[in-house]
Amino acid sequence: MSTLLTDPKAIMVYNMARLRTALKLEIAGMRVSRGQTAYAMIKARFGLKGSKQKVYDQFSAMVEEYKSSYITRKDGE
Repeated sequence: MSTLLTDPKAIMVYNMARLRTALKLEIAGMRVSRGQTAYAMIKARFGLKGSKQKVYDQFSAMVEEYKSSYITRKDGE
């Protein structure tokens, strides 16, 4: 069974979660893609600074905050 995301905010939550997972793999030493690293993408898009672990911690907090605000908004409608 598949899920189709059509709401732009749901797509944003999904993409943020995907980037967080990719960064976690990069911290563990795995290469996720041949192009730009998730670390570089996150730093460029969200303006975060620091080591991979510090960026991961900051970005995880952002993802959870964004996800909880999206779910709260969705339930309130």
